Amino acid sequence: MSELVHKKNIQKYWTDNVPGLDKGGKSAKIGMQFFKKIDNYRLQNEPYVIPLIETLSKSKGRLLEVGCGLGADLRNFAGRGMSTVGVDLSFNNVKLTKKGLEFYKYNGNVVNSDAENLPFKEASFDAYYSFGVLHHTPDTAKAIAEAYRVLKKGGKCIVMLYHKGYAYLYINVFYGFKRLFTSENKLISNYYDSTPLSKMYSKKDAYRLFRNFKNVSFDVTTFAFGGVDVNSKLKKVHHLLKNRFLMERLGQFLIIKAEK
Repeated sequence: MSELVHKKNIQKYWTDNVPGLDKGGKSAKIGMQFFKKIDNYRLQNEPYVIPLIETLSKSKGRLLEVGCGLGADLRNFAGRGMSTVGVDLSFNNVKLTKKGLEFYKYNGNVVNSDAENLPFKEASFDAYYSFGVLHHTPDTAKAIAEAYRVLKKGGKCIVMLYHKGYAYLYINVFYGFKRLFTSENKLISNYYDSTPLSKMYSKKDAYRLFRNFKNVSFDVTTFAFGGVDVNSKLKKVHHLLKNRFLMERLGQFLIIKAEK
């Protein structure tokens, strides 16, 4: 019951705080221009998603995106010829993503569901994609096991998880003493992104999570969205992380590519 209540809190938070919603325009009418603004902002400010989408789109098969939000990436996949299914914990996000697909006249389905309990049969998808979502669910390992279950043999998987990079070091240096009173995840949630639940992972952690997959590889990047462009301190950090050696160790996003 406690996990159910916790997921309800997560569901409410992401319904009330939808990433990118304001990029459609304040008090904007939900129409084609609304979704175009969201999609353009996504690609302009997070360009590192483009090669990820291109990689999975090569299969031209059936793709599942878990945590589709407003559907910017899902529409990108659909526009490249993939048969798309989106999943989101928020009912409102599901409705908005469905509208976006309709406005673009793309085929696709969107389902309100939980990353840890996907309502699909085994071996249903050729590709699985989840960007910045699975570190917000209580049992991330179970969510990744679900990804493995619904993928076909040889199916491709790309997942982004928060990396134990510079923010993790900052939190531990300045707030590590609070570990005497609370959990690491709570510290990350409170002092990184103020969500009900956030977790961070090292490459070693991710190896364990993806131990059943084949051809597992990692890349580390950092964000240009939501803060770097307006915060002078973050701008300086982002500039330093253009150095590949530093990026691999201190970048904030851990991108995992794997195959069933």
